[in-house]
Amino acid sequence: MTGLQWLRTPDYVQAVGFFDHTMVNIMPEDYGGEIDPHGADGRGNPMGGLVFSNAWNEDPTQVVQWHLFIGRDRFCFKACDPSRESSRILCDNRLDRIGCDYNAPNMAQDGVFEECLADNQDPPGVYTLDGAVMTYQQPEGPIGEVGFTPRTPVPSACTTYESAALFTALPTGTGAAPAEPTDDTEETQTRITTTARRSASESTGRVNPSNTAGAAGAQSTNGAARTAISGAVAFGILASVVFLA
Repeated sequence: MTGLQWLRTPDYVQAVGFFDHTMVNIMPEDYGGEIDPHGADGRGNPMGGLVFSNAWNEDPTQVVQWHLFIGRDRFCFKACDPSRESSRILCDNRLDRIGCDYNAPNMAQDGVFEECLADNQDPPGVYTLDGAVMTYQQPEGPIGEVGFTPRTPVPSACTTYESAALFTALPTGTGAAPAEPTDDTEETQTRITTTARRSASESTGRVNPSNTAGAAGAQSTNGAARTAISGAVAFGILASVVFLA
């Protein structure tokens, strides 16, 4: 994790972070997709995904409306206060292919770890042009030019931290030298490697890295919607973030 902004607004909390995508097996050209509580059948994307937070109560409360985008080098996670009427529209999940810049507009900076206050953003896709309130409609096909710039809430009352103060439970190595392999262990390793390669070549479930969709940043593609990282890994990245407040 190379930068993180934790933002608290009247109706939601939001985390925007920067990270080394190579450490979590995300391809350089893969800008990710959206994870949310709805999905095509209303059972979550990923199915069964649940979020709890103590941002508004002493005890963890289920967050009914939330969304998460994660891609090449950035993620944004927003959880809307379930007691607020604006929860559904501020955590709207219709714009699943245009990423953080439009769904969670922010002023987070790589290399900075901070906690701030801010006003609410406008609902995703809603913007004002020449005094008229407009709503962007995401096309079914290729995105092309999005054509608007969302209003970005200005953070205030920021407290800056050193990363070491936030991430204190990093794993450490034992420093022990690896044992010299015996003939038996070399033979076993060769057999395991051969089996793994054969299984991989026979698999039909391989993901094509070029079939990307959505964007954690401003970029987007015309592929079908896809998330290139499992929900478990995504929430593992956020484990130190969601309960800061």
